[in-house]
Amino acid sequence: MKEEAVMFDAGGIRLEGRMAPGTGRGGAVVSHPHPQMGGSMDNNVVEAVCEGFQRLGFSTLRFNFRGTGRSEGRYDGGRGEQDDLRAAVDFLAGRTTAPLLLGGYSFGAWVTANLYAREPLSCDLLLVSPPIDLLETPFEPLADGLIGVICGDRDAFCDIQELTKRLGRINLAPHVLAGADHFYVGREEALVITIETILNAFLKNA
Repeated sequence: MKEEAVMFDAGGIRLEGRMAPGTGRGGAVVSHPHPQMGGSMDNNVVEAVCEGFQRLGFSTLRFNFRGTGRSEGRYDGGRGEQDDLRAAVDFLAGRTTAPLLLGGYSFGAWVTANLYAREPLSCDLLLVSPPIDLLETPFEPLADGLIGVICGDRDAFCDIQELTKRLGRINLAPHVLAGADHFYVGREEALVITIETILNAFLKNA
């Protein structure tokens, strides 16, 4: 789907993004993996997450956190990145219809979870490979908004047993993608299909 290059403000800095219009089903903001490990909005998993939302008619906004690509500022250990995500939510909310969802991958999933735990948002969440083995990710505060968590069965940064145990406390089970590690190389289409399945169930119950 054709995307438009956009720039938007986040607390005095300008952030770079790409937005694709949907068919009025809602909107999704998608966050990328760790910028200090090469992560950006051009990541293959970010593109797959966007594709999953777009196939269901959602408008999508992917963007670069501060200090990445053409986004101003510098890496802030996840604190300023939460503000970046909040600014992206506000930007897309003014340009699409409800519902508004947040799709985060790896570091982006961690930022998404912490922002949602920090302040009330009228958004639902879909997390891909939250790096629970590296970064403490809160799940209990997400109980009302979390529609799905996806993880590969070979993920070195998201232990399936621990993820299953922690999600079980909020009556949720992970969607486990066979043959996928943390980076989903060669498993992008399977990831898109899994996202479509989660979104179809969400829209049916909305």
